[in-house]
Amino acid sequence: MAILLYLAYILIHWMWQKGIDPDSSAIPYLTSMGDLLGISLLAAAFQALYLLGEHELDSDYLGSIAEITTTLHPFKVSQEVVV
Repeated sequence: MAILLYLAYILIHWMWQKGIDPDSSAIPYLTSMGDLLGISLLAAAFQALYLLGEHELDSDYLGSIAEITTTLHPFKVSQEVVV
């Protein structure tokens, strides 16, 4: 957030020097930079978690996921149509 605010500060002053109205011109640049910065930080976080964690899922973990889904949805949907 601080990086984006600093970039906004620099961009607004640069636009004032060039005679460009920053109210209508700076917002698209700032939102684009915010999206790029957010995606970059999210990718870095996922990469860090991947490097620190396990690289494979074991069968016990996958089995527990199957148990949770059957617990959440214990009723089977009937194929019959009631008229």
